[in-house]
This record gives sequence, structure tokens and C-alpha cells, in this order.
Amino acid sequence: TNGGDHMLAAMFSSTWRQHLDEDNEFFIDRDGSHFKYILNFLRDGMIVPPTSETVCRELLVEANFYQLDALVAFLQHYVSFQSAPLYSNKNNNNNNNIS
Repeated sequence: TNGGDHMLAAMFSSTWRQHLDEDNEFFIDRDGSHFKYILNFLRDGMIVPPTSETVCRELLVEANFYQLDALVAFLQHYVSFQSAPLYSNKNNNNNNNIS
């Protein structure tokens, strides 16, 4: 697993036992659609990021909730890179004439 300084590690520590329900289960009130990325990150220390910028931003919210600082930093960088305008040398082609 990826360290123990995050929300899930805290939830499963002995200090959170009072938050178990009557079936001795934790209820995490989050959208589960992105949880596979969280689990993969905790297992492997990395993820294959979603191709959708919207999903990446949603995953960033989840990573912040779970206090996964390394995943937050990765996703912030990844999203900013994805949002950056693409470089184009279209306008520079006229300046490359050989005389």
C-alpha cells in the first residue's frame, strides 16, 4: 500500500472504530465511480490517468478528500498539462525559407 498518512489509513485505524455501523462496516459517503483509481494508487503507487479531463478533475476532488497528497500533486500536474494550449509551429513555417 501507499503509506499510511491519508484518510483511508486513518479510517481503518483503531481510533475510528466508533464510526462502524451496526454490521461493523464503514460507510463512505462518496461517489464510487472513481474509487478504482484510488485503490489502484494505494496498491501500486501509481495510476493510469483517465483520458477525460472532467474525470481527472473529479478524481482530483476524491484524492483531496482522501488526503492522498502524492496523487493530488500528480493529478494537478496532469490536468494542467492537459489544459495547456498545444504548441504549433504553423505560423513559423514562413520564417524557415532557405535563400
